[in-house]
Amino acid sequence: YPTKARIRLRGNAEKIFGIAEDDLTLSADFRKYNREGQFKVPLSVKRSGGAAAVEPLDIIIDPGAVTINLERAVSREVPVNVRFTGTPRPGFQLISYELKPSRITIVGPASHMVDMRSVDSEEVDLTVRSQDFTQKVRTVRMDNLVRVVGSDSLDLKVSIGETVNKRIFSGIGLAIIGLSPDLAIAQALPSGTVTIQAESGQLQAMTADQVRVLVDASQIRDPGVYQLKTICDAPPRSLVLSIDPPTV
Repeated sequence: YPTKARIRLRGNAEKIFGIAEDDLTLSADFRKYNREGQFKVPLSVKRSGGAAAVEPLDIIIDPGAVTINLERAVSREVPVNVRFTGTPRPGFQLISYELKPSRITIVGPASHMVDMRSVDSEEVDLTVRSQDFTQKVRTVRMDNLVRVVGSDSLDLKVSIGETVNKRIFSGIGLAIIGLSPDLAIAQALPSGTVTIQAESGQLQAMTADQVRVLVDASQIRDPGVYQLKTICDAPPRSLVLSIDPPTV
């Protein structure tokens, strides 16, 4: 429906030019319309300030009426999609976020609510971020006839952490631990390959001598052929993703 109209004034020139735009207010009274349908309602003007005492004054409104369609109001609870922009500082990434409340109630005309299954937040900039942060965000009004019930101010908590990468260490010699002094390995052991996951800074500083591939032979008491599982001794705060060979 139209939100603006043109007003033309006719009267004493000197008095008319003393009237400011804010001295004239247009309105349409919809109070008696309480059912669905299309209605044409006349516009009226209220004078104030410099326009209140100007006489004679002819006021012509164009258009002189507004036509509106009234529909049944529909409300729905929908999730809020947080819109992130920008990239954190090199070596860091978005880990997680929490929005409270994560769902809000919206209301609007039935035909406008058919496809309203979610709403977006205003943009949240992650550029050069390297630490956790909290901030208030508002929802973006996607339809002028659909509004949020209550407050649309939401609390957002964002977790930023170091980028987690993986690195392969190869050619690592296998070490036997716990072997009885009465026994000895009768053949050469193969070298091992280990894939480790850790924060990028830690992984970059990690060296091959900090990664050991071990074989626990503490349960062997007699000579023979045995198949033992390999294990990895890696620096704290790192995760061993794979060991090759898994057994020897």
